[in-house]
Amino acid sequence: MNDKVKHLIAVAIISAITYGLVMLIFKSQNDALYISIFMASIGGYVKERYDVSQGRKAEFLDWLATFVGGFVMALILFIL
Repeated sequence: MNDKVKHLIAVAIISAITYGLVMLIFKSQNDALYISIFMASIGGYVKERYDVSQGRKAEFLDWLATFVGGFVMALILFIL
């Protein structure tokens, strides 16, 4: 499986869990949307920082795939 696809799927799952938890706690679709998108962005950043700490190169496209996965999942859940 392509690395970018792995990034996209992993953060989509994280975004869905975050969305669900925020809805459970705060009962606000807007908060769930914004927080899950924020977590997707932070998740991508943290993963790229980890790659750098392991001697690998940080890739913008990896971060972008991670962000897009979380963003799309958050939007799908918001619309439903």
